Amino acid sequence: MKSALLLLLQLSLISAEHSDFSFYQDRGSNEFDSYTISRGLEHYSWVWYPTNPSAAVHCFVFCMGTGAIPEDYIATGQHLASHGFAAIYVPMRPWDVTEGLDYCRDGTISDDIPSLKSWMNSTKLGVGGHSGGGPYAVHAASGVEDVNVIITQHAASIPVLNKQSDATMSALKGDLLVLCGTQDSMPFCDCSRAVTDYYDRAPLGRAVAEVPDGHVDGACFESGEKNEAGYITAMLYYALRGIPEAADALKQGKEGDIVTVDLQHVE
Repeated sequence: MKSALLLLLQLSLISAEHSDFSFYQDRGSNEFDSYTISRGLEHYSWVWYPTNPSAAVHCFVFCMGTGAIPEDYIATGQHLASHGFAAIYVPMRPWDVTEGLDYCRDGTISDDIPSLKSWMNSTKLGVGGHSGGGPYAVHAASGVEDVNVIITQHAASIPVLNKQSDATMSALKGDLLVLCGTQDSMPFCDCSRAVTDYYDRAPLGRAVAEVPDGHVDGACFESGEKNEAGYITAMLYYALRGIPEAADALKQGKEGDIVTVDLQHVE
């Protein structure tokens, strides 16, 4: 009887913790490390991963923005790894997101990190993209059954060039999180465009966080951990780990942010 009560108490505490946005905003308990993968002339990927996972490790493949390099995303990569995710940052080229997903699906990541072999879960994957990498991530996820979550971060949506079609958006098989800056002056990357071109056309669960910053400050770079990494982490807990309380945490968000959440299905 006591053991049953203790278990219920532990589950209640875990549930309460997962409902608090600060849990996702703070660093996790996992130690982490990283390595790089050469992807051709002047292109390389950077993988951040937990070295002492205590739960299944899911891959999150992130397409970097125009002119960005993996070093620009160190803070968020470390943050995600500390929460037990493998964060793979790939160049802004159309095929790199798909190659990053295959890197997880075919077990190559476990060959490169043998300590994760028994922890990897390649049945539920996530993709994301910043700036010009946002539409590439969406396009790569369209129609792909095992991509359970898509995250656009200050993503571009330029008519004719990279605005995604209605058909591409309607074929998404995962939940969508849109992050945008209310003070973003970068053409075609503002919140109004992010809402109409991405959020409003999401076919399944969706959420949007409008944060008071611009295209770079607080986006994915060093200050990103204090600004937007918590939103990404909570969304991954919800969509990849199936933690419904993470949706409640997303609704809380940070003070000063405008957050709208419409997430209804966790399997």
